[in-house]
Amino acid sequence: MPTPSTITITFNNATFTSSIATIVLAQNTGSFEITSNNFIQLAGSFTFSALNISSNLISFDVASGAAVNGTVQIPAVSTNNSPLLTVSNFAGTATVGWPTGSSGPQLQTLTPGDAITLSDFAS
Repeated sequence: MPTPSTITITFNNATFTSSIATIVLAQNTGSFEITSNNFIQLAGSFTFSALNISSNLISFDVASGAAVNGTVQIPAVSTNNSPLLTVSNFAGTATVGWPTGSSGPQLQTLTPGDAITLSDFAS
């Protein structure tokens, strides 16, 4: 298994728009998963009543309209260099950053519910 690399999702003056907000990590053609022997880190202001984590999903039970300002850092591994990430049920600004194998760190703006390809993800 490759060494985990950190994916960082940053919410800036965002709000949750539903009672469940999710971060989904999906394989493109290989496998992509949150590693079980590392820690997901939350920093900033998050209000949720439950947090559920599986090998490819982070789910927050939240109050619709709850504000979120902060980061989620996810150690993940991929056997393919183009995994997919989807963050749902938020409004406002959010970005995702990830390490690459050849072009240095990448940073992209997230659109709620739309999958983004983490091109050249290095793990």
